[in-house]
Amino acid sequence: MVDEKDQKGLKDLISSFSGKILDEKKHGLKKFAYDIKKQKEASLYQWLIQLDLDKVSEFKKKIGFEGKVLRYLMLKSEK
Repeated sequence: MVDEKDQKGLKDLISSFSGKILDEKKHGLKKFAYDIKKQKEASLYQWLIQLDLDKVSEFKKKIGFEGKVLRYLMLKSEK
């Protein structure tokens, strides 16, 4: 489960890449159909972030090393 400290760490990571959080939605605690990294449930968040295209691959590497992030999905949005 993600607490305020973990959220702040992720927000700081986004800021360190000169990114901005444009929208944030919390979908609550969700149970998985199967275990993911030995977890049966997790808090689900949806963030709309703005990030330079040249920083995306490095950002994906960093977020992959975050211990509290089980899964993430990044989509490119057209303006």
